[in-house]
Amino acid sequence: MRDLIPAAQQRNNSNQTLTTCTYTAGSGGFRWLRVEAYLYPPGIGQPLDDAKRNFAAGFDQARKPATERTVTLTKQSGLGDEAYRWYKVDKGEKTVVGQITMRVRNTLITVSYSEEAESKNDADSRQQTCLAKANQAAREVLGSFR
Repeated sequence: MRDLIPAAQQRNNSNQTLTTCTYTAGSGGFRWLRVEAYLYPPGIGQPLDDAKRNFAAGFDQARKPATERTVTLTKQSGLGDEAYRWYKVDKGEKTVVGQITMRVRNTLITVSYSEEAESKNDADSRQQTCLAKANQAAREVLGSFR
């Protein structure tokens, strides 16, 4: 992941069900990578059903964002049991985000890659790059997850 965010500062946080790792770099333009994994543990409710329901709820919520403009939102095959790709532009900041959210059994994993964008045209042109970088990190996470 460090190849996506050279000279990154890393910050980790976790508990029994949620773990996050965030890499940020300000030199050479702002970049940010966040990996978040949420485990729906056995013995509490129906973990697989809960993970499926929350994956679907996240996709539905992405369809009507409040603080960002969705450029693309599509289902993606080949990552986990189900996945979607979301490219969005923050309405208040000059940032763009490529996000991959995937479900692997009873775990939801979200990988977000963000960069600065100088203008609307610049934001739209970064779509392929941001989604490719988020996808690269998601595949790396998925590989280490198994």
